[in-house]
Amino acid sequence: MFEIITDYSKQTFPNDAILQQLIAVDYYLHFKVKPKSLFLEEIDFTEKNKLIDELKLNHHKYRYVVLPLDFDFKAFSAEQTIVNENKHLIIQYNGTSKAEIINAY
Repeated sequence: MFEIITDYSKQTFPNDAILQQLIAVDYYLHFKVKPKSLFLEEIDFTEKNKLIDELKLNHHKYRYVVLPLDFDFKAFSAEQTIVNENKHLIIQYNGTSKAEIINAY
C-alpha cells in the first residue's frame, strides 16, 4: 500500500517533498516494531545515537527512528499548517503496540 501511494505521489507531485515525508511518517507509525527503512532515510547513525543519549531515551528497551523533515511536525499536527523548517521526528517502537512520536524538534 505504501509503495503504491508513494509511487503515485512521486508521479503526480514530483516536487512535493513534504508530501513524500508525510507518507513516510505514516509508514513508520504504522508498525509495532521498527520496520525496514523505506521512503525516507534516517539521520546518520552517529548523530542518531548522540541524540538518543542527549535526550536520555532508553535505547535498551525501545527502538527508534529519527527522520529528517523539511517541516515542523508539531505545527502540522496541532494546526494542520505547514511551517517550512528543518526538523527531526523521533518515533519509538516497543514491539507490542503501534509506534508513537516521542519528540518533534
